[in-house]
Amino acid sequence: MSETLSLNLQACMGLCVLIGIGVALSENPRAISPKLLVNALALQVILALMLLKVPPMVTGLGVINRGVLALAAATRQGSSFVYGYIGGGALPFEAIHPANTLVFAFQILPLVLVVSALAAIGWHLKLLPLIINTLGILFHKPLNTRGAAGFAVIANVFVGQVEAPLLVKPHIENMSRYELLLLMTAGMTMIAGTMMVVYSVLLAPSVPNIGVHLIVKSMMSIPAAILFAHLLLPEPTDLRASTATTAPVITRPYHSSLDALTRGTQDGIHIWFATSAMLLVLVSLVALINSALGTLPPVFDAALSLERIAGWIFAPVAYLMGIPWQDSCWALRPS
Repeated sequence: MSETLSLNLQACMGLCVLIGIGVALSENPRAISPKLLVNALALQVILALMLLKVPPMVTGLGVINRGVLALAAATRQGSSFVYGYIGGGALPFEAIHPANTLVFAFQILPLVLVVSALAAIGWHLKLLPLIINTLGILFHKPLNTRGAAGFAVIANVFVGQVEAPLLVKPHIENMSRYELLLLMTAGMTMIAGTMMVVYSVLLAPSVPNIGVHLIVKSMMSIPAAILFAHLLLPEPTDLRASTATTAPVITRPYHSSLDALTRGTQDGIHIWFATSAMLLVLVSLVALINSALGTLPPVFDAALSLERIAGWIFAPVAYLMGIPWQDSCWALRPS
């Protein structure tokens, strides 16, 4: 069997199994719309073909990817000015282990500040709302997305799972259960714009054009999020009391470009500190748990660890998501 055919069969099996799980967990399987299911899957294919095969789109994504790298270089100038060699400036000594000179909090995470500020300026200049509303036209009819909830779902591509709902805060109180689930599903499906840039820079040395992959992934996640929210909690037929048909009132105004720059930077500071703190705590807890697991007898000639246990549990899920089996089941092999 050729590798291409094997990958296609794996992808089809993954789609069927994951959708089947969604149907099995649905609150009302009889209310699931076959039309929405077909449209969501078709839109994912269309988006992938458009973004990866149409020359102008490929060129545009390449420009964006280079722009992200340029943004990282510019941020490195700022972090090295403020933090010196800790922020990426020239070392005042000879590094015995150059790889260890990368300080994540002061060389990578400062991107969060810059991207957050740029996003706020883009919002103030009405560029982001224009892009979001334009994309909304693509998803409006085939996926029945509209109003505040639809706007916030698409906004997740550019902001994050915390910021997107805040953009439509006045409508949240009147949203239906389906719309609330849709907001949460979309937030967990996509990467915040700030973290997308961070991942692009962090993985660029090992994954060529990683920025393009992440953008395509986020765009394809829009119909996927809408589909799975619909599978789990099919939209009620009576939406007259819902915000779904209401034009969204967008919050978070800025008084000027300078105000947007300042407040965007302040928002980025919260994300920066929260990300640093959570990474520190989680890595520490994993190390602590692994120390305790290390006292148990070895399994498959290797010490137990939280990573290996999670690998055993999620290997089938990873395979269904398209990861080759030899990579999905790495935890089954000795370390």
